Amino acid sequence: MPPSQRLDGLVGVDTPDRPIAFFNHAGRMWGVDGDTHFEPLDLAASALLSDPGRDPFVLGETGTRWKLVLRDDLDALRVDRGARNAAYLYVYAPRTRS
Repeated sequence: MPPSQRLDGLVGVDTPDRPIAFFNHAGRMWGVDGDTHFEPLDLAASALLSDPGRDPFVLGETGTRWKLVLRDDLDALRVDRGARNAAYLYVYAPRTRS
């Protein structure tokens, strides 16, 4: 595990809605919030390398945005869940009108 669990390296700081990285996936631009932890991203990257044809993410929703969550089989491999069983994967895209 890297020396810092969070991508932004902060500890005990609440930083909601603060993307620090962006990537294209499934036809959308996604922002990765700084409070995302390394572990779920490492699991997703490993899954992509071992099976490039299978998406490691499932599309989820919040009230105003789309979000990416790990597939159940990958999520089951996680060790770092925190005191509140947190996802620690905070990747969002805005909803657009069709």
